[in-house]
Amino acid sequence: MRLQLNLLFIVIFFFLQSSCRDKNCNETGECPPATFRMTLEGSKNYLYADTGSWWIYKNNKTGELDTQTVRKFKFDSIVNQCHEYDHGYSTVVYDYLSRTIYSSFNKWLITDVTSSYHACSYSFDVPPTHTVHLTRTTSEGGKRYAFTDPFSSETTLNDYYSKTTYIGIDNTITLRGKTYSNVLRFQVEHDNTWFGKDVMTNNMTEPTVVYYWAKDVGIISRYNVSDNYSWELIDYKINR
Repeated sequence: MRLQLNLLFIVIFFFLQSSCRDKNCNETGECPPATFRMTLEGSKNYLYADTGSWWIYKNNKTGELDTQTVRKFKFDSIVNQCHEYDHGYSTVVYDYLSRTIYSSFNKWLITDVTSSYHACSYSFDVPPTHTVHLTRTTSEGGKRYAFTDPFSSETTLNDYYSKTTYIGIDNTITLRGKTYSNVLRFQVEHDNTWFGKDVMTNNMTEPTVVYYWAKDVGIISRYNVSDNYSWELIDYKINR
């Protein structure tokens, strides 16, 4: 009988110790590894365009054309592992997309890169916020945020004195006789990634611009709010 009681006390003791360990693992540093999987999800439908994809745009004011061709493309899953101060370690596996596009009009390269996720920036037991920031950079020195996800009216990104704001989504938009679905609109202040340098002053022009992104296509229009004209998509081919 005494042996049975001793065994019972031992079981209870280890049970309490285990419960305490689970409850206070943050303090003891004995928490198991936490893994978070971050995907591009809906963003991928707007950004994915493999090598050889192209878009042809027409300036609705001057009639000039610009063919943009994807020269390099990468889509991969990145593993980021981080040791935390008190919490063991966390692992974030996230999708990464980058593409390099050549513009025949500007004769420069445009590089689009999605944001990465850093496990060290988050609490061990709280999943990272699922956000996607697309940074657009040109070989001439322009750099701005051009796309964000989740698609929320409260989402704005500040980059020095520029601000990128999500305006809304249109179920369909018809442009030059073609109808596009699920079109996102983003406004970029002081955009320096598309319009280049002023011919007279050689200064970089940075107008306020509205970008229209269509699902399974990409950018279908760039409306220059400051000067009231657009570059509009007239043809395209997307490789997937």
